[in-house]
Amino acid sequence: MNIIDETLSALDATTGMLQEDTVSKGIRSVLSENKVEKSDVIQISELLAFEFRENVDVSTNPWGTYLRSLYVLTNSEEYPSINDLTPEMVEYYEQRAVDVKHPVLKTRYANLVWEFSRRIAGKKPNIEFARMIIDGNLEIPALITDGNDTDSLIAKILVPKKLNRALTLSISINDQDRIRKSVEAMIAYEDRIAEDDKQATWGFSFDNLMAGQKDVLTREEKEKLVNDHEKRLERITTEGGEKDHWGVENIINRLAPYYRKIGDLENAKRVVLKYGEVFEAMAATCIPSIASSHYDDVRARYQEYGLTTEAKRIEVILQELGAKVVSEFKTMSVKHEIPQEKIDKQIADLLDGELPTALFRLVLYFIPKKEKEGNALKEIANESIFFYLSANKLHDADGRLVATIGPIESDFDGRLMAHISQNMQFGAYFLHLAISRLIEKFRLSKDDIVNLIFQSPIFDEHSRGIIDAGIEAYLNDNHLVAAHLLTTQIEPAFRNLLLGAGVSVLKPNDIGGFDYITFGTLLSYSQLKDALGEDFIFYLKLLFTESRGWNVRNNICHGLLRSEFIQKPITDRIMHVLFLLSFIREMEQSSPSA
Repeated sequence: MNIIDETLSALDATTGMLQEDTVSKGIRSVLSENKVEKSDVIQISELLAFEFRENVDVSTNPWGTYLRSLYVLTNSEEYPSINDLTPEMVEYYEQRAVDVKHPVLKTRYANLVWEFSRRIAGKKPNIEFARMIIDGNLEIPALITDGNDTDSLIAKILVPKKLNRALTLSISINDQDRIRKSVEAMIAYEDRIAEDDKQATWGFSFDNLMAGQKDVLTREEKEKLVNDHEKRLERITTEGGEKDHWGVENIINRLAPYYRKIGDLENAKRVVLKYGEVFEAMAATCIPSIASSHYDDVRARYQEYGLTTEAKRIEVILQELGAKVVSEFKTMSVKHEIPQEKIDKQIADLLDGELPTALFRLVLYFIPKKEKEGNALKEIANESIFFYLSANKLHDADGRLVATIGPIESDFDGRLMAHISQNMQFGAYFLHLAISRLIEKFRLSKDDIVNLIFQSPIFDEHSRGIIDAGIEAYLNDNHLVAAHLLTTQIEPAFRNLLLGAGVSVLKPNDIGGFDYITFGTLLSYSQLKDALGEDFIFYLKLLFTESRGWNVRNNICHGLLRSEFIQKPITDRIMHVLFLLSFIREMEQSSPSA
């Protein structure tokens, strides 16, 4: 018997709970002390067997399997990889699954066979391996001790994943007897380990059995799971005790959707109001920024369940909190020095050549590249993952909550908008310098710039006076006037562009007439994306109409932007867009149908 066999035989004789990562570490430790022969199928097979991780949501695994790699690096290198397995290894796992006794070892080998036989060995796995997985997982709860040490707690909360695997596999092979055993085992295990103050020890039966697509519960079991949550809600919100706010939220996240699903809106509203009561009380004790976040969550929940009066009441509280939130804001600065000669050279290269060439190069350079920025964001997130795991709430200068950006996994577009917006702010100095040098190099007067813009047919002659005044204000550093005048002329230019392409820009109103379609909606038209490119349209949304971006058009037109904030960075961006639009030309048509 070799050293690997000795180690695994000792583990197989264990009467208590084992965890796959503990087995993996044990094998690695033995192999680190003894040279691993890459040609030794047994050693390599055992090394890989327990390195794979279980993945409940198969849809998130590119392999489409229950087992997934331990990690994936930014260069897409993964370990272990499905490509590391061979048909000989799968055959070895088949025999190991039959030979071993410990349920954790048996289910791991059987999972490897069940998941990879078809993909690696090109053959359908025997159904007996699915039954091994189910039966082995159903034995695991009996191995768990009732200790409260860290290892015991970790082991406790890993078992529901095993039981859910037993259930889903039983359903997939349509084994009614094993489905029933899996359901009963899961409910019994939660009854055994549930503790109100340890949220990971309860709720998994509700999640796996009530929210599943297949109805596997009896009426009595459904009532029990609902009643367990109702009783727990009562216990953790009892007057005089310390309320478990997050426990309340977890309960409401289950009960409210369930009641709504079965049409019991009265009970749905009741539990949501209980949630609101607890979180409103907590918010009242928090600093304004945190209180605002809690109140907004409560408001959204009230709104979702038709509690309009309560939602409006919270909106008033949020408005009152606004100024207090702003008072908490702190200025943060990062100093980064770039040699002036490097800046001068880059701008000189950018503006090299005649005016049309230099201007075209300038406008293209300062359009954010969505794909490039997205890749950069992913790299940053990999290095600072915790910063991107939670939601980010955006407030305006009055403290009003204007948008919530979710975690990067669920709201990548929102995170990308915030990332590019920040980069636009960092690059504001360079853009201003580039435009100033352009004007200086080619000695552009106000009239020169206006005439340049009006080379494009999408600007109406009757708007020349407004644009003229706006450009004059820009050149005189009157950014307040320039922003208000020029912003209003960009939207009609896009309407004209769409009209020229035969696209309607009107919509019926409620008084028998027509309104113009708003800028934000216009920017969603596929004709604009096809004509101007995805990067430019994304940039326009970010700059003019997106609350998660600069939102210049909406903030100016609705009087939401304070005068002290309307400075060079905003007007430089507006000028950048006008310069880009100046390149649009009408295509010559060879026939009326062209």
